[in-house]
Amino acid sequence: MPAEQRRFPFRRRLTGEKAARADAREQLLTQLKTHITADINGFVANLVLSNRLVADIVELGAEQVLRPWQKTILRETAQRHSLDYELVAQPF
Repeated sequence: MPAEQRRFPFRRRLTGEKAARADAREQLLTQLKTHITADINGFVANLVLSNRLVADIVELGAEQVLRPWQKTILRETAQRHSLDYELVAQPF
């Protein structure tokens, strides 16, 4: 099994439109992680968006997965860089 499928097991069930939405959510989270790394540092970026958390957020949404301080950093980073936090806030 490819590493990508091991990391994101729910992705195996997705095709077409849903797979494209999951990819878009993951890309946005990757962008946000890059911005957090630049704005704060890599340690904080990994605390807010570890690989496991990215997979969980893609499926379950940031509001359900993250702690309040993590949501604050993610929301503020999204606002600062004109990205839409709501795209990852709610469950898939």
